[in-house]
Order: sequence, then structure tokens, then C-alpha cells
Amino acid sequence: MRSTSIFGVIVVLLGALSACTSSRPYVADLYDDWQDRAPASELAYQVFLIGDGGYASLDPPEPALRLLKSHLDQAGSNAAVVFLGDNIYCCGLPDSAAADRAQKEQRLRAQLDAVKDFAGRIVMIPGNHDWNHSQPGGLEAVARQEQFVEEYLDRGNTYLPDGGFPGPTEVDLTDRLTLLVLDTEWWLHEYNKSFGDTGEYDLEEDANFLLELDDLVKRNDDKDLLVVGHHPLFTNGSHAGIVPLSDHLFPLRKVHPALAIPLPIVGSIYPLFVRFNGGRQNIYHERYRSLRAALTQIFAQHEALVYAAGHEHTLQYFPMALPPTLHTQHHIVSGAGSRPHPVGRGRGAGFTAGSVEGFAVLGYYADGSVWLEMWRADGDGTSGTLLFRTEIKGPARELIDPGARPVTDAVDYSDSTVTLAANEDYAAGGLKTFFLGNHHRDAWAEPIEAPVLDLGRAAGGLTVGKRGGGMQTISLRLTDPEGREYVLRSIDKDPSGTVPPNLQGTVATDIVQDQIASIHPYGAFIIPALADAAGVYHTNPKPVFVPDDPRLGIYGALFAGTLAMFEERPNDDMSHQPSFGRSKDVVSASKLYREINDDNDHRVDHRAFARTRLFDMLLSDWDRHKDQWRWASFEPYELDPSLEGDARKDGKIYRPIPRDRDFAFNKMDGLFPSLASQFDPKFQDFTESYGRILGLTLNGLAQDRRFISPLERQDFIEIADSLRASLTDEVIDDAVRQWPQAIYERDGEETARLLKIRRDKLTKTAEEYYEMHARIVDVVGSNKHERFEVTRIDDDSTRVVVYKTSKKGEIRREIYRRTFLENE
Repeated sequence: MRSTSIFGVIVVLLGALSACTSSRPYVADLYDDWQDRAPASELAYQVFLIGDGGYASLDPPEPALRLLKSHLDQAGSNAAVVFLGDNIYCCGLPDSAAADRAQKEQRLRAQLDAVKDFAGRIVMIPGNHDWNHSQPGGLEAVARQEQFVEEYLDRGNTYLPDGGFPGPTEVDLTDRLTLLVLDTEWWLHEYNKSFGDTGEYDLEEDANFLLELDDLVKRNDDKDLLVVGHHPLFTNGSHAGIVPLSDHLFPLRKVHPALAIPLPIVGSIYPLFVRFNGGRQNIYHERYRSLRAALTQIFAQHEALVYAAGHEHTLQYFPMALPPTLHTQHHIVSGAGSRPHPVGRGRGAGFTAGSVEGFAVLGYYADGSVWLEMWRADGDGTSGTLLFRTEIKGPARELIDPGARPVTDAVDYSDSTVTLAANEDYAAGGLKTFFLGNHHRDAWAEPIEAPVLDLGRAAGGLTVGKRGGGMQTISLRLTDPEGREYVLRSIDKDPSGTVPPNLQGTVATDIVQDQIASIHPYGAFIIPALADAAGVYHTNPKPVFVPDDPRLGIYGALFAGTLAMFEERPNDDMSHQPSFGRSKDVVSASKLYREINDDNDHRVDHRAFARTRLFDMLLSDWDRHKDQWRWASFEPYELDPSLEGDARKDGKIYRPIPRDRDFAFNKMDGLFPSLASQFDPKFQDFTESYGRILGLTLNGLAQDRRFISPLERQDFIEIADSLRASLTDEVIDDAVRQWPQAIYERDGEETARLLKIRRDKLTKTAEEYYEMHARIVDVVGSNKHERFEVTRIDDDSTRVVVYKTSKKGEIRREIYRRTFLENE
């Protein structure tokens, strides 16, 4: 009896801890001054987002819809409204003969009447309830709803995606803003759904939807991108098992308010089930998790993507910095169109509001900035309250007149130098270094002499372009008179954006910032000499001091008075630059993957890639995810002039250009960083040992598996031996002397000593790297025709050969061959 009581208490406590909800709006500490923040530019376009209006009443009007209509009346034609699904509860639009057909039409008309006279763009998407509550007959229910909506509004193609397909459907709202519409219930639906020709691509299997979405995200990488679907990727609502404590204690009240019967153990079973497994409509279900993983990975390719969903009857905002790129993805939940629910606080959310009716608004401004607003309908909806506002994207440099003085009026900085330290704030005493590490604090605090960057004269005169960089590094693109691009990158980092909003401004932020001291501030500057000798392509960064130059315009506050690295950006025609192979066409990672996926005539130089990866390991540079690369492309004859006939131009060959060497020579010591490295194997030290090869290469694991796949053990031994021979003691000694004198005197000899020891271990390391990848091998085809032949030679070996074929299956040429050994 006692053990049963204890069990009940534990279950209730677990439920309560996992289900802390509130009806009061929650604002993370980072945004506690949100009321003092406001756009500084003219509003150019608005997108109104409202979902889950399926219980909306027509008379009197639903409060959220009434408030929405008043906002739309003021917005005019430079706006769009998106209904985010679950437009009819519980089971979509039934057949015309059904007894409840008239009632369901009324629910739908309540929403459509709010926008019928709206002059802007209208989009309505389906949710799981519109798919017959995820039951058989869902596809037919969606088809009926699509027909009704478009006939009732008489505004053309407003119900998207068409025909029960998943999308993505691309809608150009403005020259700078693209809307991608998804039907996420299509992914979760387990009964009959649309396949075949979507009108844009052939949907033969689930993965085709993701491939098309991936392609559209990449193609819109220079625009503001808003993606809408019904199902959120992050939520503090009931679909994450987060429910009020009252639901744990009185679960039957959800069936009927009068059933206030205390059933604490029973009430906790469902939330815990959702948290640990869940049904298909809950984020922890295996199928839902696969959708979340795929979408977050695709979305990460875009620097400021916004994803808006409904499903939860709440208002929520999550600014999420997710690997591998750590670009901030902005996730909005706006499902408060009717029947509002409570919502949890924290857990990475910037804002949540439950038990309210309302909607979200995205404002796109003339200066390129994007702002999010959350609105609550008060009373009957004749008035509303702004609950939250934040800027989710800053101004775009190209849209602003920086007011810079003419070059002739600017100060002449040529031949000027400044002596300063990268950041003296990383200096620490004995207690701090014991717990948080000594790292490279001395190098950060050591003053060096750096040339002053003269924008008017460097590279013939540089024009400031747009801001770049990820979550930690600030960068600025510059262009010379011939159109060649350069990058100005901060040496110091600001990792605060990687800290969850509920921890920002706390000691956690200070600790994360302090750990930047593990990076060597000048590590990148000795790599070009090493890479030249190693036969590896490379950028050519130089340290510069950035003055308070009026030509920086709005970016003066970010860069003025700092040490930065200045380097040429590998892009387009780099035939003048030997360190990029004199390639006439250098492309981004996204374009490389698009090319090799679309056509098997295009391929990566596997040996060049493996050589570069071994060089990465020599430097202990573990941060090598796919966006840390650009790719030099060549016609085959440019690399092998002896080729004849069609072979001279048989596809493109791509060689890697690694960039952003921030974590080369990384040093992690101290109690807490050493413990952290035991839990996350990617945090590696530049020491005599290579440590764990899996951790050292983990960030590039997926790309490595694809691009080293054809290589066998002997290939790696040959490449490693060649690298060892090229990196002589003299080469290493000369390379470290490229550091500023003060840094060389402090770190030069020790760095050279470690490089020589690691160099001598390269062949053994290469074999260990090969053996690790021999256990799991990716053999990847393309979207063209291929034939895969797998031959069991004997009990110890299997041969895989891939051929390019014609449409009829005729073999054209061999494109892959490898023998796999059982003992590997």
C-alpha cells in the first residue's frame, strides 16, 4: 500500500514538473524590455498568421477573427493572411449529404467572412482535423474543403497546397519575401494520400517532398523566407505532454467540466505517454520526430528563416540556434483562433501566451528588418492588446543609405598601424583557470601590431556590402572595383545567441563567452603557409585593425576599433588566385550538392577531399560541417590535359576549399571544460595526441561518409605519407613565424613542436580514420539513371560497382567501385 502511494506521488510530481503551464503571458528575460523596442523604418508588408479556428462562431463573430478583420481592414493590399490549419473541428468538411454538413460550413464561413473583403493575399492550409481527424477518408475531406473555400472566396488558388499534396508550394509575396506552404499532415497521415505528379515534381515517395523543399530553401537563400505548416517543431503545449496540473488531478474535466473527480495517477498517464512516446500528432512520436529532424536540418541552411504553425491553441515564439550552422530559426505557434488552451513557460521559448484568443503578425519593413508581434483579442474582439514584439531580423545594408562621406573626404589610413590586444577581458586568475581553463588567454591578452584597414585604398577601393556570419562571428562582405568579394570577420566572438533565451543575461552567458578563450585568436594566420606545402586549397586571412571609418555606414558600431581578419571570399571566377586552384567557378556547398545530386557526371575529387580532411585533423580543427566549405569546380581537361574526346568535358570535378578555421589549435583545459569534453566528443585539444577520431571529425561525419566512400586503406596510407613528406620541419617552422612577433615568441615553438609530433602520426591516424569509416559506408547515387551491382566474392569480401546507364538501362560508364572486407 505504501509503495503504491509513493508511486502515485512520484507520477504526480513527474507530471507536474513536466507540465508547468500558465495562463499568463511569459516573456524570457532577454526580451523583458520589449515594450521599449520598436521598428525605425516604414512598414512595407505584413503577414497575419492565425490557426485552429475550427470552433469559430459566426454569430456573434469569434473574438480573434473580429480583431483580425479590423487589422486587415487597415493593412490594405500590402499584406497577406495565412490560416494555419484545423479549419473545421473535429473531422473536416463532410460529404454534402451528412447531417452536420451545414454546421461545418458555418465554422468555415466564420473564418472566410473575416477575410472575404480583404484586399491582400489569402492562403488557407489544412491541419490534421481537416484530414478527417487523421482517419481514413482524410484525402477526400481535404478535397471537399479546398473546393468549398475557393468557390466561396472566388479569389483563385487560395487553398494550398493543391490536391492533397504536401507541397512545398512557392508563393512570391514581394520581390524580397517568399512564402513556402506545406501540408505537414500529409507526412503524418497513415492512410490514403496523394502521390504522383504534383505539377512541380514527381512525388513517388516521402523523401521527394523533402528534396523539393530543400531545393526551394536553397534557391531562396537571398530572400526573406516564411515557411508555414500546421505542425510546430517546438512547443510548450499539450502536444509535447505539457498540460496544467489540474489535468493531472482531474482528467475527466476535459470530457465534461462537471466531472471534477480526482484521479491523480490516471491523469498523469496520458501526459507522460505523450512525453515518452505520444500519438502521431505529438512531437515525440517517431514519425513526427522524423519530420522535425528533417525540417530543422533543411531550415538551418537559411540564415533568417521563419516557420509558422498552429496545432497548439496558443501563441508561442521560439528563437532556436540549431546545429550544424547555428543560424537562428524563428519558430512561431499561432493556433489561438478558437478554443484557447494553457501553455508552458521557458524551455527555450522567447514568449508564450495560453488561454487567449489571438494571432501573430510579421512586419516586413523598408530597411529590410522583420518584426514579430503577438496580439490578444479582448472581450468580443472589438479591441486587442499587443502582448509581445521583437525584431527577428535586422536591417539589410543594401536597403539603407549609410550616409558615408566620399572616399576623397575620408581619412588616409594607408601605412598606418595600431598596437592592441584581441581581448584582454579573457585574462583570469588561478581559481578561474582551475575551473574554466587557461586556454589561450595569454594570446588574447597579448598586444600585437596590426595594419589599419583602409577601405578606400585596399584592393583598389572596397564597397561595403551586406552583413554575414553565423551565431558567433560577425562578418561583412566587401567588393572591389572588379567585382571580387572580400570578407571582414571579427576575431573575437559573441556566442550569446547560442544560449537559450531563458538563460541569456545570466552567468551561463558569461561562461559561454569566457570559453571563447579556448580558440587561438591568430591560429588562422599560419595555416596558408602550411596548406600551400600540403597541397590543400585555403583562404588567405590577414589581421587588420578596423578604424572608425564613415564608409562602414551602419556597421561602424559593430567593427570600429576592433581587430579583424580580412580575406578574399572564394566565389565565382577565382582564376587569378592559386590558393583556390585558379578555378573559374567557385561555388557554395548548396550548389555543389545540387549539382552532384542532379547529375552523376559531376563528382567530387575524393583524394583531394581526403587530403584536406587529414590536414584538418593535423590542425585539430573539429568544426568542419558542410557549410564551412566552398568548392572549386574544374572541367576534367583542366586537371588532366591528356584526356581526349568527350572525357575532356565529361561533367565537373569539384575540389574543396575549407574556410573559417576558428577552431584550429583549439585548447581546452580546466576542470569544467575537461568534463564537458567527456560528454561531447567533438571538443578536442591540440595536443600530441589526436584523441578520439570520431569526435575530431564528428561535425563533418555525414559529408565524410559520402566523399571518401570510394577510397580504400591504401589510398589513405598514400595520401598521409605524401602529406608527411610535404610538411617538413622547415615548412612548419617558417609557417609559425607568420604570427605577429609577440605571439610567435609566446606560442611559436610549442605550436611547431606539436605540429611535428602530429605530422609524424598522420599515417597511423589516417588508417584509424579509414577503419572508423569502413564500418559504415554510404554509396550515394544521383537523380540520373544508375545500375548498382553488389557481388559477394567470398565470405571475406563483397564488391560494389555503380554504373551510369541510359534510360533503357544500357551501361555508359563506371562511376564507383570498391571492395568491402568482412574484417573491416
